[in-house]
Amino acid sequence: DTQQLPEMPELAGAGITVNGKDLLRVVNLVAFAAATEMARPSLSAVLLKLAEQSEVVAGDGFRLARYVGNALLGMQSKPANILVPAVRLREFSKLLASREEPVTIKYSNHQIAFILSDTEMRYQLVAGEYVNYSGIFPASFDTTVTFNAKELLRAVKLALTFSKGSNYAVVLKVEGAGATGDITVSAPTGQYGDDSSEVPAEVVGKPSPVSYDGRYLEDVLSVIGTDGVYRCNGSHGAASIGDSKVPEYTCIIMPMEMSSCLIATAP
Repeated sequence: DTQQLPEMPELAGAGITVNGKDLLRVVNLVAFAAATEMARPSLSAVLLKLAEQSEVVAGDGFRLARYVGNALLGMQSKPANILVPAVRLREFSKLLASREEPVTIKYSNHQIAFILSDTEMRYQLVAGEYVNYSGIFPASFDTTVTFNAKELLRAVKLALTFSKGSNYAVVLKVEGAGATGDITVSAPTGQYGDDSSEVPAEVVGKPSPVSYDGRYLEDVLSVIGTDGVYRCNGSHGAASIGDSKVPEYTCIIMPMEMSSCLIATAP
């Protein structure tokens, strides 16, 4: 009997109203990068940094996705840093995908509520502070490559079928210069065989072969648009993958050659 269910008390706290499709887009671009285990609770959350210009961040220690822009405009109170469980944001995004309406977000010190015209979903926030990621993003890159993200995604998925016995390693080898360049996607020779595919690309900078966890490449290539951009500093520095038409977004990934954790390298 629904009459026996407890009443949901009013959430007393600050609130903003945002475009639902904008929120869905940002959640899809960022939430996948959060950790799935609870060893470091803050890394299992998505940071909503609400200020004059919003910032949405998630990372699991070996990659970090960030969107900086105006998707969460409408501040009604002082700036806030909110840690929302990533699994809950992805849960809400499934509902949001079928809606064409604004979303009201209300939050207090311990809870956050996403309110639609006929639905309210409320979650506990993750306690604590988010890790310091300010030193993770490289100031410059040796190589910048633009490419068709759908073509590169297909090549990465194919390479992954051969790299299961090699820790899912996938090598991106940038070759050529200008509009005649390409990215060779390959999997190390292993018990499942080997694979190599070439994706046309526009290359600026140094040729560079770098090995990544192919699952991380697949995740980010699945959420960006058609026009991808890949920036790297060889096999010993963090790389960036994003959408050339969405400069507000980037996903930082560590090469497999790097033994240290991405988050741990931040000051």
